[in-house]
Amino acid sequence: MIGKKLGAKKIVIHPYFLALTPGFKESKREEILKLVKFCKKQGLIPCLENLPSEVPKYNTPEEFDFFVKKGAYLVVDTGHAATVGVDPSDFLDRFGKKVKHVHLQDGLVGMPDDHYALGDGDVDYVKFLNKLEEIKFEGFVILEFLSENTAIKSLNRLKKFI
Repeated sequence: MIGKKLGAKKIVIHPYFLALTPGFKESKREEILKLVKFCKKQGLIPCLENLPSEVPKYNTPEEFDFFVKKGAYLVVDTGHAATVGVDPSDFLDRFGKKVKHVHLQDGLVGMPDDHYALGDGDVDYVKFLNKLEEIKFEGFVILEFLSENTAIKSLNRLKKFI
């Protein structure tokens, strides 16, 4: 596996390939579970990422219970959560230390995943960052933005938090 050859410790898995399969059935989640088990056998930490509103599956914390019980970890994408009307802090409340990675961006309920600047959407990023501190989060927080202006705006807002 290339991830291991590159010295990766974690692998981020976007379960789009099953969520978008015509005629999706719950039994197909076993395919994701096979991928999770394969990663673990390779000594990698498999992290499933919650998906945005454009995808009809794997958007809410409840949809990840099965995988976490079977050994998967999570990547919480705050903007993806916002697009489906989920408070991203709900993932932290439900899974705590099972969250290994964060993609920090803003989003709007019912809208596409457009990577808004923090504070320009529906994510309460201050609440989310406080929750990360509360659970003593030790993973990476990746800022995801599509333009330099959005990144600068977000960084300026984050400076007030820090």
